[in-house]
Amino acid sequence: DVCSSDLLESALIFFLLQARNDQRYKSAKFRHRKLELEHGRNAIRLLRLHPKPLFGDGPIACELLHTSLEFAPPYTAISYTWGAPASYEVIQINGLEYKVSPNVYSVLRGKRSKGHNVILWIDSICINQEDGEEKTKQVALMRRIFEEASSTIAWIEDVDPTEAKLALDLLRKFDALEVIKRIETGLSSQEQKEWNALWKLMSSTWFERSWIVQEIAVAAKPVLRYGSEEMPWETFARAITNICLIGVRN
Repeated sequence: DVCSSDLLESALIFFLLQARNDQRYKSAKFRHRKLELEHGRNAIRLLRLHPKPLFGDGPIACELLHTSLEFAPPYTAISYTWGAPASYEVIQINGLEYKVSPNVYSVLRGKRSKGHNVILWIDSICINQEDGEEKTKQVALMRRIFEEASSTIAWIEDVDPTEAKLALDLLRKFDALEVIKRIETGLSSQEQKEWNALWKLMSSTWFERSWIVQEIAVAAKPVLRYGSEEMPWETFARAITNICLIGVRN
């Protein structure tokens, strides 16, 4: 009848439009270009992270730049864990969609400025993960990439801001040696919360990575980032040393 015919026609139109949209989606995927020979054997990619829109949050938009270690603009290298491969977020690179891990997404969201571009090096984006030959060459350059970076961020993980502040506040106290007497007389409930937060920080899988020795040891200005809190790596290392020296056990 007429009604069934109209429903069938509507369903057909819907599926045709859906198929066309799916095809557009597939064709709109970002694909890495080969690193140009003109940049030599030290060619790398850098990610230019565009600022937040004036209103709202908006999608994360970036572009990939081709350059060499010798002529690269100042950039920040990111040391992080890749996270579970099963889940992903979508960003825009050169106007096209690109899938990234939730950890990388939190890095980009956290480093996006309100008024200017930010130049980053993130291995999962700046290295073509589908090109085995390129991966081998780029991994061989990673020590120099971190050496040449104007700064390096050890991105531990994205956590609740209150918890991150508790952990880093305790580290700052140990850096200034302000807590020894209080430890000798026992911990308050607030201080116990700080210790629990610090324990969670130090239990992060980031500290299990073998690459951190290379990435942080050669970095010019390493910074630890935990949630929305940042701390110079020198301060973090000094605080942990002080904890060990006074024999504190949680």
